[in-house]
Amino acid sequence: MKILFLTSDKYPPFRPAAKVIFGKSLPRLGHVVDWLIQEADGSKNQENTIDVNGTVYLARTVSGSSRLSRWRKYLADIFNDLKVFKLTRQNGYDLVLVKDKYLAAVMAALATRFSKTAFLYWLAYPHAEANIYASLQNTARYRLIYWVRGQFRRVALYQIILKSADHVFVQSQQMRLDLAMRGIDESKMTPVPSSVAIDDYPINDLLPWAERLKTYGERIVYFGTLQRERRLDFMIRAFKEVVIRRPDVKFDIIGSGNSPEDEALIDDEIVRLGLEDSVVRHGRLKPADAVTIMKRCAVCLSPYYSIEILNSTSPTKLVEYLALARPVVATSHPEQDLVLDQCGGGYSTPWDETEFADAICRILEDPPLGDDMGSRGRQFVERERTDEQISNLVVDTCASVIAARQA
Repeated sequence: MKILFLTSDKYPPFRPAAKVIFGKSLPRLGHVVDWLIQEADGSKNQENTIDVNGTVYLARTVSGSSRLSRWRKYLADIFNDLKVFKLTRQNGYDLVLVKDKYLAAVMAALATRFSKTAFLYWLAYPHAEANIYASLQNTARYRLIYWVRGQFRRVALYQIILKSADHVFVQSQQMRLDLAMRGIDESKMTPVPSSVAIDDYPINDLLPWAERLKTYGERIVYFGTLQRERRLDFMIRAFKEVVIRRPDVKFDIIGSGNSPEDEALIDDEIVRLGLEDSVVRHGRLKPADAVTIMKRCAVCLSPYYSIEILNSTSPTKLVEYLALARPVVATSHPEQDLVLDQCGGGYSTPWDETEFADAICRILEDPPLGDDMGSRGRQFVERERTDEQISNLVVDTCASVIAARQA
């Protein structure tokens, strides 16, 4: 296949779908992928982590945080995406695939109609609804801009992009159901849930429970974003209940927010509850360093506040935890409930601090139970959620779309 790929990622890409599927798996299978993408800030100092088996049409970046700099950066990306018209006429692509871009996807829908090329779209997150929600909840720095952008994205997505696409990749079965409720044909949507490069999560060096406890103490961990809309002060209050029952337990928090206000929500709750000596805030870490910390912990946490913009996600951290053979305590969420029910790798509780704390303590008090959950979770990931398996799903789907157009 010869593919033109437009993505909201920056170059070199780091999100799994762009980096792994289009940057590694497809080129290694002999498919040609051309990229329309913008360079990341300071990209000249970043290691290229993809296999380039095509041409990268790179938009320049503009450094600086001023409003003018952001507009110049945005416009540079738009002008680069405009190349989709010329490239689809000249290069004979089998398909054009756009991931998580909106104006670019409208351009691609038009360009592929003129060139009679297959057009596919990948929706990983409900950005339109998230923008509007942040505006209405007063968590966005520029509320009006977020509201306008959300409205544009909603109209573009539901009125033009999804209706024009030959096929749509979605993040979860729940997202597929949500879009079907908006009139999108279920038969032209394929869920592509989160996955991991299983070799990046070795478990041969996991310490036995007793040795881990002696070396690192009793620890739990959260790994992920600290965005305010996720209301993660919840897990601090739940942890307080755990500490009351098990005073020596420690809580490692790995990750950062998008703004100082995001992290202040967590830090203020830690101070208010007097947990400064029990919580370790690591900030954002390299993946290998995060894996090292998670291996030391007895329980991994995956709380998801139940709102529309989060219900359709496929939490990567859940799969990462399971890949490390760690038992998980999660809150009820369509994808998390589905996975934990299938594999038995942990507990799913309501959004209730006491029930969440109870589930954590049940695992801490019964190490063989935690080990069994971890083993079940690892087996599930090896069986269903490796990057290779998900890449094959995407490749097979693309090939089917092309074959159907040629029939």
